[in-house]
Amino acid sequence: MTTGTWDTLSWTKDGKTIVGDAHMVIASNELTIQGVVRGDAGTYSCSVKNPFSDGTSQNQLTVYYGPDMPTISIMSPTDPQPARFVLVNSTVTLTCSTSSEPPAQYLWSVGESSDTNVPSNPVLIFDRIQLDQAGIYSCIVTNARLSRTVRKTQMITVYELPQGEPSCSMVSIQDHRVLQLTCSWTGGIPKAEVRWVGLSRKVSAFSQLVYNESSPASLSGSNVTCVANHSAAVKYCIVQPVAPLVILTRRVVRETQGDATVTLTCEVRSNPASIIHWFKGEKVLRSNGKLIISPNSSELHIRNFSLENDTGNYSCSCRNPLGENRPSLILTAPLIMDVTVQRLNRTAASIVWEVRGSDVVTSFLVQSQVLVLRARSSSWVTLQEAGMAERAVTINQLREDQGYSFRVLPLTGTQQGAPSPTQSVAPAIDNRLSAGAIAGIVVGCVVGALLILLLIILLIRYKRRKAGTEKQTANKKEQRSDWDRKPQKAPERSAPAGVTTTRTTQAKPQRSISNRTQLTIDEWDRASSVDQKSLYLNGPYTVSNWRSLERMSPGNTAGKMASIGRMPEHSSSQSHLKSPTLTPQNRSATMV
Repeated sequence: MTTGTWDTLSWTKDGKTIVGDAHMVIASNELTIQGVVRGDAGTYSCSVKNPFSDGTSQNQLTVYYGPDMPTISIMSPTDPQPARFVLVNSTVTLTCSTSSEPPAQYLWSVGESSDTNVPSNPVLIFDRIQLDQAGIYSCIVTNARLSRTVRKTQMITVYELPQGEPSCSMVSIQDHRVLQLTCSWTGGIPKAEVRWVGLSRKVSAFSQLVYNESSPASLSGSNVTCVANHSAAVKYCIVQPVAPLVILTRRVVRETQGDATVTLTCEVRSNPASIIHWFKGEKVLRSNGKLIISPNSSELHIRNFSLENDTGNYSCSCRNPLGENRPSLILTAPLIMDVTVQRLNRTAASIVWEVRGSDVVTSFLVQSQVLVLRARSSSWVTLQEAGMAERAVTINQLREDQGYSFRVLPLTGTQQGAPSPTQSVAPAIDNRLSAGAIAGIVVGCVVGALLILLLIILLIRYKRRKAGTEKQTANKKEQRSDWDRKPQKAPERSAPAGVTTTRTTQAKPQRSISNRTQLTIDEWDRASSVDQKSLYLNGPYTVSNWRSLERMSPGNTAGKMASIGRMPEHSSSQSHLKSPTLTPQNRSATMV
């Protein structure tokens, strides 16, 4: 204090009261710091106070130290682990940091500290780092006040990926019996490791791996994977071995000069590629003037196709290390089948036909003959030529009153095949009815209906009459039976002068027919109730009253008719009919 006295004195550091201890010793008006450390730096104040006033004074304590061992951090926005490696053309940032008072001075060096081409700040940036910038980087920090220097090193590893993607391939070797698989991912730092997964053996190599599989048939349709492992990335490629799958097709072309060329195509799906051989039967085909095999052997061209020499069984053999496939295809001369001819109208007809799938045909000639009195004309006339893909034509401008025969003739180039079976159509028939015919049909229908109605009415009347007659006959039979059971005495009547009568039991006639107003009795027995000299007709007939019948004269031209009289309607009472004397020659009598 320059003036005055104090009652109390206190010390503070950065505003905090200092309590004396072994490190900071307070004695009278002195503060002694023993074993100064960097944490003791700060602003120190002493404050005094008496009953009349107080006062404070402060001072700054600086502690010089360092530099400490620096730390280096490495950053790259495109690399997940830049401390391990960074990729070419990445942006890399190195940051060096340390503690020092006064602040340290920074220097960067690559390998040697004497390198002057390095920045003098704590941050080192590589915009597009290259392979030649890889190495050990040093951060040098110096405390000039204390004349102290410290160095820290950091290794930068720069990698480069192999170019592109891994590539996988398969080829056939040793006469297409061994499968060779190759996987490669070349270039890059460091080199990538490649290995096959899915084969019978596990093998690996750097950058490129070639492996020969001698029994690959079981691999057909399966995926075989190549794993390419680089420090910066892991990538894959896949191959799928496939045994040959073959489709054999054909195409027929008619050349301008009229010849037919048949092209057989062997469409193969396989991996690796198959070797193709052509056969006819079991004979191997090779290119010559007539046969042309394409450079990749997938097509066989048969020029100037001959129906006699070039038909037969053709096949293509496709083979790779995984197997062989040999489909076949038959070429035959054309044969027309299932010909159908139908008149569409009076002047047009449709013709439909089919051929076999193996037939070689370029076109069809539709021909006709005119039918004359159920016979054909002598020559066939070509009506139309249809293309090889057509199977139906329509023929127009036919005569409606004329019948026709048709056939289809196949062509292979200019060569004719076997004609189809002949199909004929009859002349068109007019099925339309005239007005007079329609009127006649109507009248005939009406008359027919009336006749049917009349027949029905007559049939009903006949049935009723027949029923009545049968009922009367039944009643008479019943009365006759009663008469037979109970003998009846005929009324007496004096015979004419000179005629002797004999009374006997009345015999029943052998046959009788009756209706409401007429009764006929015939064929009397000679030994019945009539006398040979004088005949009387007696019987139990139901009548309403008596009435004698007129005697028939010997000269009556009616023959067997005995007498004619009138018999009234039947009633419930019973009486006898009696006739005049009859001659022995009479055998019937009619009562009306």
